[in-house]
Amino acid sequence: MAKPAGSPPGRGKRSPARKPAAVFKKQKSVLHKKHHVEL
Repeated sequence: MAKPAGSPPGRGKRSPARKPAAVFKKQKSVLHKKHHVEL
């Protein structure tokens, strides 16, 4: 998490596209965990 935060300043235009991907991956992981618990 510390590396991604330092990367945005270097690439302002390419940083926004990369952040959503990380959020999506996190949400997918949470959904997967929830599904496992429900199953």
